[in-house]
Amino acid sequence: RNGRSAGQKMAILTVEDIGASAEAVMFTDCYAKFGHLLESDQPKFILGRIDHSRGDPQIIVDKMSPVDGSPLEKGRLRVIVRSETLNGSGRGVIEQLSAMSDPERPTPEEVERVPIDVLVETPESWIELRPSEDRRVALTPETVRTLSDMLGLGTVRLLGGVSIELNKKDDRRRRA
Repeated sequence: RNGRSAGQKMAILTVEDIGASAEAVMFTDCYAKFGHLLESDQPKFILGRIDHSRGDPQIIVDKMSPVDGSPLEKGRLRVIVRSETLNGSGRGVIEQLSAMSDPERPTPEEVERVPIDVLVETPESWIELRPSEDRRVALTPETVRTLSDMLGLGTVRLLGGVSIELNKKDDRRRRA
């Protein structure tokens, strides 16, 4: 293309999650900053905006971060306990969650501890448990891996947090 980015690298990606896939575009500035993350197949967080100008919606990528990166705005950690995947071990799992969120549990000073919500899913209903605010878990990739291994894929979510630093002066994120 012509213009200030002529001859520079960009990327067109297909991104997918459990439910769907979409096309994404990394323009030259974004590619220069985050293109190295495309070298691995590890999951990533993408922050961008939807562009409808070319027919099918596309994601214009502004920022990218590995999933193992620590969130910058913390939020709450929600874990989903599904009765069918626990096969009768629900009580033990709840005890492990309680131990992980114990206010007396030692945590390195630089590790952020966030509130935890537990959503228990049964065939008949959902039950939300919100422990007191002093019950927090260390927000680290190891904690998320441990919880995912214990509870299954898709059972650990960050609510109200942002995993990628936002450029506060970027007005594009305010557009509808």
